[in-house]
Amino acid sequence: MTAYVLRRLAGAALLVLALLTAVFFLVRLAPGDPAARHLDPDMGSQQREQVRARLGLDAPLHVQYGRWMGGVLLRGDLGRSLQYHRPVTSLLADAIPNTLLLTVSAYAVHLGLALWGGVWMARRRGTRAERGATVAALAVYSLPAFWLGLMLILVFSRALGWLPAGGLHAPDAELLSGPARVWDTIRHMVLPVTVLGVASAAGTARYLRSSLIEVLDSDFILAARARGLSERAVVWRHAVRNALLPAVTLVGLNLPFLLGGAVVTETVFAWPGMGRLAVDAIFARDYPVIMGATAVSAVMVVLGNLLADLAYGRVDPRIRLGGGGRP
Repeated sequence: MTAYVLRRLAGAALLVLALLTAVFFLVRLAPGDPAARHLDPDMGSQQREQVRARLGLDAPLHVQYGRWMGGVLLRGDLGRSLQYHRPVTSLLADAIPNTLLLTVSAYAVHLGLALWGGVWMARRRGTRAERGATVAALAVYSLPAFWLGLMLILVFSRALGWLPAGGLHAPDAELLSGPARVWDTIRHMVLPVTVLGVASAAGTARYLRSSLIEVLDSDFILAARARGLSERAVVWRHAVRNALLPAVTLVGLNLPFLLGGAVVTETVFAWPGMGRLAVDAIFARDYPVIMGATAVSAVMVVLGNLLADLAYGRVDPRIRLGGGGRP
């Protein structure tokens, strides 16, 4: 197992390095000059060059790449934001906890709803209720995240006034007591977590339903029923465990989907996370922040896929990772 994990980490490091290299050159070849917001129309050519030199934009691309990559690999330095004039690591340190709060909560909702929905549809296969639920799940899964978010804001924030339209805290959150502030955060999380968790859960539930139906038709399920076990025990103790293995892959692949959806959701709901920070950096041509957000996202996706592979061995002990019959 250790050798397998080390090989995967080595391959992942090369993949992340290649991705960062490609993004580095692509964002710099895109139209727009990040120094434009720092230049005054009355500046002379010498002053303009001094500003570009101060921002580190005067050197050729390959020199800029060497400086940036050297700082990342040797010192863990992601550079300094051109827009906020702060270290990128400091900006990410402020934004990442908010993104993790949103995505982890959405992932928990995603897994809970997907498991419950998949079992519910599998136990009622062929019925009118199951067909209606399948169509509804497909419809919810097909809705664009930005449109769903805007509709939820219009209904629950503007029309009904039940939930806040955006942000992480109310303007007066600093004056609230501990429990009141936690409740305020939960209220702000409801709509973005719904957009991220519920929509993606619909697709996973349909996938899990198909896997469960196949398992429920197996001989060992028939034997379990013949032993007099209740239907609930047959489904949850025997069928669900064996149906989870094909779904583990989809669950691991949903992590990039959640991170990608978080970019849109954080923008729609003004959530102060990494996705919104990246969007603002793209519009401002803030190259160091773009690279920092890309690096963190790539590492999170790679680790998510690795954890999904390792989960195979936990779900099905017959699977061995690393070859040679060794776990």
